[in-house]
Amino acid sequence: YSRFIKPGSIANVQIEIQIVDTHESLKTRIDSGFTACAAQFNRTLLQFEGEIMKNLLSTLSLLAMLSTVGSAIAGANDPLFINMTTDDGHRATMAIGFGAKQHAMGHPLTLFLNDKGVEIASKANAGKFADQQKALVDAMAKGATVIACPLCMKHFGVKESDLLPGIQVGKPELTGGALFKDNTKTLTW
Repeated sequence: YSRFIKPGSIANVQIEIQIVDTHESLKTRIDSGFTACAAQFNRTLLQFEGEIMKNLLSTLSLLAMLSTVGSAIAGANDPLFINMTTDDGHRATMAIGFGAKQHAMGHPLTLFLNDKGVEIASKANAGKFADQQKALVDAMAKGATVIACPLCMKHFGVKESDLLPGIQVGKPELTGGALFKDNTKTLTW
């Protein structure tokens, strides 16, 4: 590193790249300037051809993607909020099963049964969704929270008395409290 840059400030270096196409040449020119510790350095226009240009653009793209990776990593106990909109048995089994596995690994789990997902929670559909209802009951027995969307229940004709025991009817404080809890990760099925 430059003697003008302290090691602790290297991460704060600002880099500016300007790509210029001129009428004088069919070659693309890049002006790369960077600022460090309030000193300005301008490099002479450089000509890049073919593979060098491709490599530069690939590297910049990779750096841009890597800069967002940290935000998608879950902590050991980050809550998981699964929005389950399906009444497809296989998809519901995947959602509930994935959530249950993460819950067993220490992630507090909320399953929000939304849209057609409320039909999975109805005792009237026990014959069609026996496996999924057993998985919901097992998840709640282990501490998972299951919330049913009240507007969806009304739309699909599911009454509160039809819900499996332990399933809560959603309200803004309950659903929002789980969804917006610090560090919550969300998935939808």
